Amino acid sequence: MPDLDPASLRARYQHLSDEALAELHAAGPGAYQPAAWAALDAEFKARTPARRAGEPPPAGSERPGPLVAVFASSDPARLIVAKLLLEAEGIPFVSAGEGVQDLIGLGRAFGGYNLATGPVQMLVAEGDAARAAGVLQTLGPDP
Repeated sequence: MPDLDPASLRARYQHLSDEALAELHAAGPGAYQPAAWAALDAEFKARTPARRAGEPPPAGSERPGPLVAVFASSDPARLIVAKLLLEAEGIPFVSAGEGVQDLIGLGRAFGGYNLATGPVQMLVAEGDAARAAGVLQTLGPDP
């Protein structure tokens, strides 16, 4: 069994990403020995300070507002290129309808997309729509 001294455990947890730390913390105290849980919980709490009631959310955590569709396609290759272009410009997006294409009816059997759900759409915050449309303009219309 590795050394369970709190300082070395805390040092190990400090090297984890916030996402990895949160995933470990979500398992709860029953998944760890007491010393390991104490170090994990201390590191998690140090990175995620509790907000008091009435305190505004941290900067950057606000919701983006309404989402608007800036691109739609039934071609998986065009969708990948669209995602890469948006990511390269740092424009946050959501792809709507991508996960349900093969769940309903015959899936993508006719026309490259599910007729019940329609083509996959790329959605961005309303404030980013003009910039995203300009970036995606290079793809042209869906053939």
